[in-house]
Amino acid sequence: MTACREQVTFSFHPCKEVVADFRGGQISSDAGLLPVIDLDRRLGWTARIAEVLHDDREAGKTEHDL
Repeated sequence: MTACREQVTFSFHPCKEVVADFRGGQISSDAGLLPVIDLDRRLGWTARIAEVLHDDREAGKTEHDL
């Protein structure tokens, strides 16, 4: 097993202490995408892309959940 430090302090900023905390707790690996998904829903990026993509396959032979 790899030994990991729980916290690292950086001293590159002269006026502010910068600390990386790796304890994490109970987190989800995809939690970082939640704000992106929310933004996409509000701005409609995926819906707009879907409107301009053309699919030459036979619709009866393809199935998509979204």
